[in-house]
Amino acid sequence: MIFLFFALILSAVFVFLGISIQVTRKAVIGNSTEYTKQLIGQVNSDIDEYISYMENISTIVVSNMDVREYLSGNDLTKERQSLFYERILSQFETILNMRGDIYNIAIYGENGRSILNRGTHKINPNVDVMSMDWYKKAVAADGKRVLSSSHVQNLVYDDYKWVVTLSKAIRTKETGEILGALLVDLNYSSITSLCQNINIGNKGYLFLIDENGEIIYHPRQQLIYTGLRRERISEILTCKEDHFITEADSVEKLYTMSTSEKTGWTVVGVANISELFSGKEETQRIYFESAILLLLGALVIAVLFSDKLTKPVTQLRSSMKEVEKGNFKEIQLTERGDSEIALLYKSFNAMTNEIQNLMEDKSRSQKEKYKLELRALQSQINPHFLYNTLDSIVWMAEGSGNREVVIMTASLAKLLRQSISSEEELVTIEKEVDYARS
Repeated sequence: MIFLFFALILSAVFVFLGISIQVTRKAVIGNSTEYTKQLIGQVNSDIDEYISYMENISTIVVSNMDVREYLSGNDLTKERQSLFYERILSQFETILNMRGDIYNIAIYGENGRSILNRGTHKINPNVDVMSMDWYKKAVAADGKRVLSSSHVQNLVYDDYKWVVTLSKAIRTKETGEILGALLVDLNYSSITSLCQNINIGNKGYLFLIDENGEIIYHPRQQLIYTGLRRERISEILTCKEDHFITEADSVEKLYTMSTSEKTGWTVVGVANISELFSGKEETQRIYFESAILLLLGALVIAVLFSDKLTKPVTQLRSSMKEVEKGNFKEIQLTERGDSEIALLYKSFNAMTNEIQNLMEDKSRSQKEKYKLELRALQSQINPHFLYNTLDSIVWMAEGSGNREVVIMTASLAKLLRQSISSEEELVTIEKEVDYARS
């Protein structure tokens, strides 16, 4: 019974221990997820604000009448074309002076006219601008701005900087006809600075992807592009929740995502599960020590409870063994309460009392029967013996043996007195010898 109780409690403690560890793990991961979501949400908000500011700049340029006039046709005189060129160049120079995070700003028209930065840079002669990705996407975007992933720019000749390109189509105000497109190359470090300021543990990091899964920023950008490092892009794009846990580089990691409705970019926070459970060993030690203490306490309770439960049964068993030996004295059990054991004690006491009374009655009956049989035997023997003795006395008297008659008669009287008057079962040897002599 102790073993069963202990096994039951042991199972319960281990189930509780497992549940506690899982609940703790879930709580830690939940808290870490919420914390990371707040961080990457802030990054998203900062990026949205930054892109919005750049979008406002692009809108100002695209809405500029000088830009539209400059790209609207080929019938402009050289003087007016030069005038528009100088005005637009001045606007570009003002923007570049105000925003050091803008590497390049350019317009390129369907008519082949273009303006780049301060006018000192040249467009790469080895590229067809109208077939470039940023231009085609801007033209196809129906007036909306287009953001590219991070890349090395190749529009400006002999300049190879990492940039993120914002582009937008330039259209006529009246008919909406495509006149060309605006390009704004944003300094890649401006994007990275927004992500690098966030700390997710010692080994955690953030990276940024666009709606197609192309990586815009990653702290290990070179390793990503050389294929030496990979991220779970497909899982991120297909995940229906805002986080998931997976194993990457033989380490269990927590991925948390936040997608901007404005840019379509997704900020991904990556945290090492092992760092989240930096106190895992200490927590598990406390849990196991608590479990051991609970088990010891449970063992003591099991022993006490089992002893209390089995002690009455043990006493009953000992009393039954005494009854088997025929000992009915001092085996009465103390009845306490109205429990099943107390009722069993009551029944046992009633049974032993009844058996004792039956045995005493049987013993008395046997003794009475023995006495009656003995008296019946005596009553059968004494008359014959008496008749024979009286016949002997008659023959002695006829033979004139008077002395012998007197002795025999006296002995007969003594014998009759002893046999009739005595009811004792036990007599002394002296009386028995005297009886035999008579």
